[in-house]
Amino acid sequence: MKKRLVAGIILTLILTLILTLVPALGCPAVFAFDPAATDGKITLVLKDTDATAVTSGLRIGLYKVGEVLMADATGAPVYKATDAFVSSGADLVIVSDEDMREQAEILAAYVKSRDIDPLREGQATRDNGGVIEFTGLESGIYLVSQLGVAAGEGGIRRTMTSFLIRIPDFNETAKIWTNEVAARPKISKRTPGEPPDEPPDEPPYVPPYVPPYTPPVIAPEKKADIIEIKEQGVPVRDWPGNDEIWIPEDLVPLGALPRTGLLRWPIPIMSVSGALSTICGIVVIKRSKKEDADED
Repeated sequence: MKKRLVAGIILTLILTLILTLVPALGCPAVFAFDPAATDGKITLVLKDTDATAVTSGLRIGLYKVGEVLMADATGAPVYKATDAFVSSGADLVIVSDEDMREQAEILAAYVKSRDIDPLREGQATRDNGGVIEFTGLESGIYLVSQLGVAAGEGGIRRTMTSFLIRIPDFNETAKIWTNEVAARPKISKRTPGEPPDEPPDEPPYVPPYVPPYTPPVIAPEKKADIIEIKEQGVPVRDWPGNDEIWIPEDLVPLGALPRTGLLRWPIPIMSVSGALSTICGIVVIKRSKKEDADED
């Protein structure tokens, strides 16, 4: 009898140890729900803060941001990001309502920045009484976000806070996992002419535009052409046929000899003077030689 009792205790300890170590060793635990289910349903009840049904001016987009990866030790789902949201930076290991809100903000901003198309769309109308249903959904985490802001009846503009919904979700009252989830989004409204709840943020300072400095282009100094100089010169004598001019100093070309423009009489005179000087020199030399010969 004692042997059976000891064997039973040992068997119980072994089973307890196995059930404890299986999740820790990474072995898949038993799902407490059907991870392959496709009968998920999300019901959104759209109401203002005064409980009035929203029947216009609100379009909703549904995005699947996470899919079931495995079950944890309790059989609850563990999620991973879908391919479209891998680079969003969101952490789908959610343990509190605050985590849900923070990750919803991150994912909503990512959707807007990447202009991602929703999986499903819904719109508040009089026909549906402000109740939007999305059916035939797979297990996973879904982002519910507003698609733009449009004025509804009476010019009222409504804004909905983005949030996350899990399928399946655990019903705390019935203590079961359910694929049918209902939610009432947080909606704020603004009537025409109503001041904002908070003053708008002061826009960041934008310094005035200053064009980049461009150094002036200095053209190389142009040497005056002789024709231009003659045209801008001043006649020295005013008589018929005179082409002698006086050139201002600032018009004299740089890097060359001064050009006076007196080309008619200087050349002949200088030629005759040179010839006379040569002749005089020859005469003086011959006379000196003759005198030296007479003395001898």
